[in-house]
Parts: sequence; structure tokens; C-alpha cells
Amino acid sequence: MGIPESKHACCVGRKSAPAEEVEIMDEFGYKHVVIRGVVYPGFVRGEAVADCQSNLVLRSDDIIIATYPKCGTTWMQQIVMTLLHGGDVSKVQDPMFQAPWIESITSMSLGAAEGTNGAVMNVDELMAWDGATAGGPKPGRRAFKTHAPVELVPWKGGLGILGGPKVIVVVRNPKDACVSMYHHTKDLPGFAYTGDFGHFTSSLFLRGRVEFGCFWAWYAGWLTAFRASGRAIHLVSYEELKADPKREIRQIADFLGITASDEVVAKTAAGSAFDSMKEIFKKTDEEKEKAGSPVKKNHIRSGQKGGWRNVIQGPLLAEFDEVHARKCAELGLTYNFEF
Repeated sequence: MGIPESKHACCVGRKSAPAEEVEIMDEFGYKHVVIRGVVYPGFVRGEAVADCQSNLVLRSDDIIIATYPKCGTTWMQQIVMTLLHGGDVSKVQDPMFQAPWIESITSMSLGAAEGTNGAVMNVDELMAWDGATAGGPKPGRRAFKTHAPVELVPWKGGLGILGGPKVIVVVRNPKDACVSMYHHTKDLPGFAYTGDFGHFTSSLFLRGRVEFGCFWAWYAGWLTAFRASGRAIHLVSYEELKADPKREIRQIADFLGITASDEVVAKTAAGSAFDSMKEIFKKTDEEKEKAGSPVKKNHIRSGQKGGWRNVIQGPLLAEFDEVHARKCAELGLTYNFEF
């Protein structure tokens, strides 16, 4: 059963709730669950989200990477973890483990069948975690990721607690995000999606019927939070990071209060280049396959800027531009997405 267009750890002693029913969008599949009106991947549990919001207390020096899916999440995880390790990329062997997805690992603790990229921890275990993983030693500070819209951030106190913990939000052109999300959806069996790119764009992405809802509503919420946050949220443009990685990495280090020499910045830029990351993931994936662990193919696909021009054309381009203009007007979204 589909949903209308979107506007946007089980611990001892806590009552367990039944998992949400996995739904299918339409005849082409796209398995998902709906949590408080927002589409999530089918393995995420509403109970885990609620538990995080009620009980997960962040530390004052924690770092959160908040992104709409396929907008530079893993890239930013790699950058942040490399900075925390002083530019030593050898200590960042699996950034998805080392800066884990909060809602995923806590859902796994409830017995969700698939989808984890990181250790399985309930909320109490996550609060006690020191940051060390099989992918690298503890870096002194912890980093996490979330794809949540602002109203569903997975920690106690919501945005009201920011000022100690730091949040990095990465913004990407929605057309490139759409192309990347299509390939991501096709590569993950859990979505069971059989549609083509035209269907995905017109019927799912442009209508907010994809994981984490409407692209434009998601960014409208986070951009509003950014403007009100003072120095608690840092905004990074995917396109500007591609154009001048050293400059943007320097700004990220300054925001996080990390003392980074020019050498550390240069090593971080080199270690987070896409060719370097592909090599890291190739090695890590081979080790996971040998151990019998699940591997998500093509996770580091291309990372290009402007690749949408090869596939979003003609009537589909006109439809995309119309939706973009309408959503920006409706939501008061003035950010330049670099079309």
C-alpha cells in the first residue's frame, strides 16, 4: 500500500512494541515502513527511533553527520574520521562502521533482518560506546550519521541540546541526488524495486515517496535549523566540496575545533578522494565477503557533479524543474542548489 505525497534499542525494562508493517509503494515495489508519517527503509523500527528520542543522550563533543540520502554521507564520514585521526587514512578502514547510522544499529538490536552498516548496539550500549571498531581505533571523539528530518532527530532533547554536539549538514543538487538514489535503490534487494528511472523520478522522488521523504521539505527543515543554530550546525555544499576540497575540509576542521595543519588537511583531502575511497571499500568489502557478511555493491559509485544531465532530459527535466520551483516557493527555500 502506498502513501500520499510527503511534506517532508530495546533495553532491559523498556516495553517492546511491534514492528511497523512493511509496505510497498506500487506495482514496481519499493518496500518501506512509515514512521510518524515519514518513509524509512524497511529494516528501521519505529520503536528504535522512539527509544533514541527518549533516552539517547549525546556527549558534548559528539559529531553528527546529517544528510538526505545520497548527498555525500559516506564522503563526509570519511572526511570527519580522517580529521579525527590526524590525517592518518590507514586508521579509517570502514567509515560506515566508525561513524555509525544511529537508527540502523539500534534497529538491528531489535532483531531487524538487514540494513546495518556498523556494530549492533541498543541505546544504552550506544551511549557507553567509546568509538573503537574493527575499522579503526577510537578517535577521541565519536561521530554518527542520521538521515532524519529535523523533527525525527534520533537523540534526546532534539535540536535544543545543540551547542555542545556539532552537526554537519551536506547539501547536494537534487537532480544528482535523485540519480544516485535511483542506483542505490536498484542495488539494494531490500527495496525490491523494479521500476525504471523515469518511474522512480516522477512517481517516487518528485512526490516525496522515497526514504526520508520530500527532498525539499527535508532541506527546508534543516536550513531553518541551521539559520537558528549559531555555531552548532555547519552547512557544506557537495558541489563546493568537489570544487575545492582543501578549503572545505579546513572549514570543517575549524567548525569541529580540530587543530589541523596544512599537511593534515592535504592528507584528509587525498584520503577522501573518490578513487582512494573506492580502494578502501574494495578491500573492506572483500574482507566482509570472506567473513560471510553482507556487502552493498556500488556504494561508492561515481560521486560526480552534474551527471544528471545525461539522464534527466526532455519532459522529465521540465517536470523536475516545475516541481523544484514549486517546492522552493511553497517552503520558502532560497538555497542555490547549483543547477
